[in-house]
Amino acid sequence: MFVFLIVAVLVETVEGGLYDVQSIGFAVSPHDATFLNTRTAKVNCKAEGAPMPSISWETSDGKAVGNITGIRRVNYDGSLEFPAFEAKSFVAAVHRAQYRCIAKSVLGRLQSAAIKINAVIGKLYSPHVFHETSFPGGFAVFECKLDADVVDQAHLISWSLNWQKN
Repeated sequence: MFVFLIVAVLVETVEGGLYDVQSIGFAVSPHDATFLNTRTAKVNCKAEGAPMPSISWETSDGKAVGNITGIRRVNYDGSLEFPAFEAKSFVAAVHRAQYRCIAKSVLGRLQSAAIKINAVIGKLYSPHVFHETSFPGGFAVFECKLDADVVDQAHLISWSLNWQKN
């Protein structure tokens, strides 16, 4: 014979009412974001549970994240927003950083995996060709270098000769 026991945990609120206690969980987990500085980026995070957990953000080293006028905003809906900004307003510690979403209630604290924020400054980049080496009747070797701040966002599409695609 099997006996099933179902236990509902009820907690009395300050107002005297009762409600079910449910563990904290992420309804929407945050994800990495790469965006142009001319666009606003928004990273969503939503948690559920009873009582309803509050959402906050922290850096990967555990420091609380707050608003920085025109640079970063923690919204009431729990999202982290990076408004469009001019290149001169780029802050590496904000625009190229890792963050965690934190959900807290009386039941405890839950943190998301670290996400990466990567703002890319929209500008024209020119590759530099070095060490051109060729062999008679054979092949040629070229080395193409890009500025350090664009290497991760650039992809080689093709080579051209005298502006004709090859």
